[in-house]
Amino acid sequence: MNTTTTPRRRRRPRLSAYPLVPHVDPSASWTRHLEWRVNGRILAPGAEVSIRGERGRFRFLYAVEKPDGLVWLEFLGGSKGSEVFRSFYPSRVRTVHRIAKTRANLAPSKGGTR
Repeated sequence: MNTTTTPRRRRRPRLSAYPLVPHVDPSASWTRHLEWRVNGRILAPGAEVSIRGERGRFRFLYAVEKPDGLVWLEFLGGSKGSEVFRSFYPSRVRTVHRIAKTRANLAPSKGGTR
């Protein structure tokens, strides 16, 4: 029985794929807006909308505007029981609802009176 062990090779340290390229955050120049006008109505956080081509209602979170003028809206919602974060262009908003029907908007506020 041979009890000698073979020496292990040392691994070379990995080199970075791009060692000389500094990290640049592309979203540093983007601006967030808590209110945005769509179809003549002002969206504020919590406002419910229907989106063309999507099922369910979505609750508005904020709008993002890039320096080149591109705008998209951030939402939380979807079909009942499967809420997700989604982003849509303002042109896809079909209806801004006046009456809230999602569970999160209908839940009684904490600390308030009944």
